[in-house]
Amino acid sequence: MENIFAGRFRIDKPLNDRSGASAFLGVDIDTGDDVVIKVFPAANLSPSMRIRMEHEIQMINSSQTASVASILHRGEEKGLVYLIRPFIKGTPLNKRLESGPWK
Repeated sequence: MENIFAGRFRIDKPLNDRSGASAFLGVDIDTGDDVVIKVFPAANLSPSMRIRMEHEIQMINSSQTASVASILHRGEEKGLVYLIRPFIKGTPLNKRLESGPWK
């Protein structure tokens, strides 16, 4: 896999691979900021999955809270649909929820 998206987001290392999507820790070459790059094979996304993903993007970007990273960039290239979000240090949500309900 080519490791540069949108000409400025470079993949550095894998984070996880779940539900047909892969997530990578990367860097914004322009700013030096750490980012998360989530990629989905475009051929695997049905029209309904694309609609659901667009809705999720709208919900994320409208939340405006410090604990939810907004979408910095999104696109499709190299046969992949990708989302770029800022990397937020801390415990991943799936690990946090293992310890009990969110309060």
